[in-house]
Amino acid sequence: MLWRRLCGKQIGVRVRRQHPMLPYVVDFYVAAYELVIEVDGGRHAEQLEQDAHRDRELVRLYGVRVLRLSSDLVERDIHAALEIIFAALER
Repeated sequence: MLWRRLCGKQIGVRVRRQHPMLPYVVDFYVAAYELVIEVDGGRHAEQLEQDAHRDRELVRLYGVRVLRLSSDLVERDIHAALEIIFAALER
């Protein structure tokens, strides 16, 4: 659902989906803003430490910012999720 709102420069910039950033593959990457967007499902609540480590590694290796959204938010209120993304792009 989120990809349909992000693809084709619908938000004004190119967004890459399932973008490799070795040794990881991120859900979405906005190169123009060096922003990684990760959508976390239910199992991520159990792996907060691993996600935090991955975020630190992405920052260290690539100098990006990482934005995490819950899949629940994306499914329940796509407009709120997009507002959070827009706010991150404005920073």
